Amino acid sequence: MPAYRPLVRPHALLAIAVTDVLLTAAAATAQPFASGDMNAVATNEHYLAAGNVTFSAPPNSNNIQTTPYHIPGGAPWSFDVSGSATSFSPTQATGFQVKLTGKHEGIHAGEQVNELREITTSPKNIWAAPGVAQRPTSAQVSAWGAQLHAGDDPGHGDFYSIDAKLKSYGYNNNPFFNADQMLADPVLVQASHRKIRLTDLLMYPSLSAPRAGATRQNTMSNPGGAPSVSFDALTHKLSFTTGTIDVLDRGSGAGGTIDAEYSNDSLRAGGTISISDLTYEGPTSDGRHRFGGGTVTVSDPNGSASMSASFDEFLIGDTTRTIQLDSYALLNDGEASQDMLSESDPAPSPWMRSFVSEVVDPTVGALPDMPERWIDLSFVTDTNLVDLTNGFTSNAMGVPADVYVGGGQSGGASVPEPSSVGAVIVATAAVLARRRRR
Repeated sequence: MPAYRPLVRPHALLAIAVTDVLLTAAAATAQPFASGDMNAVATNEHYLAAGNVTFSAPPNSNNIQTTPYHIPGGAPWSFDVSGSATSFSPTQATGFQVKLTGKHEGIHAGEQVNELREITTSPKNIWAAPGVAQRPTSAQVSAWGAQLHAGDDPGHGDFYSIDAKLKSYGYNNNPFFNADQMLADPVLVQASHRKIRLTDLLMYPSLSAPRAGATRQNTMSNPGGAPSVSFDALTHKLSFTTGTIDVLDRGSGAGGTIDAEYSNDSLRAGGTISISDLTYEGPTSDGRHRFGGGTVTVSDPNGSASMSASFDEFLIGDTTRTIQLDSYALLNDGEASQDMLSESDPAPSPWMRSFVSEVVDPTVGALPDMPERWIDLSFVTDTNLVDLTNGFTSNAMGVPADVYVGGGQSGGASVPEPSSVGAVIVATAAVLARRRRR
């Protein structure tokens, strides 16, 4: 049986005292539970919380669902963190997931309380020690979501996310209880109330945001040919053949580039972008065309770094645009994860980590006086797909296309922020960002 490893910081005397009471109570009922040490700062429109959470269950438990840990403070926001797993044993956690639920009080006239649906990180198998066969003992996991506020403020709602490093797993044997435990440290939870549907005709790709792409230049590494898009007028389906990734950079426009910071990224070695088929729903009031929702996945060959996201609609206008986009999907719900052999090992995909911290976090956090940010999926063709399909009434098969996942922003619109607390939120964001990089 692995050696005992303390998961509570020895210098946090008060936290230990409180935790001991919780652990004793949990041991009496043999109930899996989550405990934590997190601090929140919030305004009506922004929320940030950071700290750590420990998930505990009796040894050799199956089908685990912990009681939630409620993050103290943060009104008018409220968030709970919990965990689930297929099994805990003294040597391995199987199918472990971090879950976030919450609510936000209505802050505009006519808005109701927003009961935020649960978002869940990707299930991970974490070992107590590396052992053999390159078994992961740590993982970086993230999940984000968006939900409209019911009421009189159409298009506005709440973005929210959780980002956690699963830092260690092991058997804890002390005078109070025996348990298998997973430590998540640091944990960052953030949210913002803002516009979550883009009503502007155009979106501008951020010139500094990390993006991944599969482009038409990549025919040599794609045995099936260059990435392409097809429309079948009989089935009303739009489908993509995307091939392997040849873009990991910070920029916009066509062309395949690998920035130096991503030169050893695991996504370079056969990483892929996959998009589900989309169904045509008709023209929009602004002259574009709407396709129904779908999913996109970015992954390296062995799945050690992966991201999946969903979208409610894909809007298509002029697919030849590269600077001012009017053909895109907003990835308002998703998750990303990476496996590491130990907590000190670098993540296999620096791009994936950059994407979460520089695209997802600013989109969800939406700090004041910044253009509204978006997580997006887009594609570019040499000839406008609308013209090739006669307004999506005719077939167009195998049209060469560049496909990108990245970050965009609306045309300079700022997010309103109460002036009395805006500076506090900005300062706290910087502190929490430093804490995350430990």
